[in-house]
Amino acid sequence: MALCLITLANLRADALDFDRAQDLLRRALAIVDKTQGATLQMAIVLNNLGSALLARQHVEQADGLLRRSLQIREDHGARDVDLAIT
Repeated sequence: MALCLITLANLRADALDFDRAQDLLRRALAIVDKTQGATLQMAIVLNNLGSALLARQHVEQADGLLRRSLQIREDHGARDVDLAIT
């Protein structure tokens, strides 16, 4: 279900509907947090949510989420290419 929410959020973000994208990503984050914990999928959700917040000029909130995403990727031994995408 989280993957579907992430995909829907990406569609909303592409349509510049960042408020709806944030709502969908927060739902996805709650699911991933409850079912998987700090996985690479959580890093993706955090990255996407941070990007949506950044698009709405919520820089400090975005910074925290993006840093958390990066930390999860580093903790999971993500390759340099993966980190470059983050």
